[in-house]
Amino acid sequence: MTSYYGVNICPFVFTVTARMTAVTKWFLILYFIMAWPFAHADTLRVARDVLEARGLWVSLQAKIVRGENIAQAFQFIQTGNAELGFVAWSQLLRHDGTAEGSWWSIPQSLYRPIEQQALQIKDTPAARAFMNFLQSPEARADIKAHGYGLP
Repeated sequence: MTSYYGVNICPFVFTVTARMTAVTKWFLILYFIMAWPFAHADTLRVARDVLEARGLWVSLQAKIVRGENIAQAFQFIQTGNAELGFVAWSQLLRHDGTAEGSWWSIPQSLYRPIEQQALQIKDTPAARAFMNFLQSPEARADIKAHGYGLP
């Protein structure tokens, strides 16, 4: 499974709290949140790719706050303890498929995609059943509904 960051299929998005009037106000950022690099290196890589593409990585270093994980990064933004941040698209989705808060879908051209795979280690009936389930139309629809692209 490949994670894409385009419109409608973006697992990581740049979120903005209600206090910010536009994403273009980068220079007003008090705190910029992203997941801690050792816990979620892919999240940091995407964030860094985007900020470097925009020429902002170096100038924002003093303002970057790293969460322990993507859920904590989302919590910082949701509670207003950080005004901007990179979080998973699935963090923003409600059960009805609409997104929570204000967000910007990161154009695919600004980052290298993340590829995610499932690996079966043991050949047991349960493992085979799970791998078969992952490839089923039901699971594929659920994966897509949570913002992930599929091959």
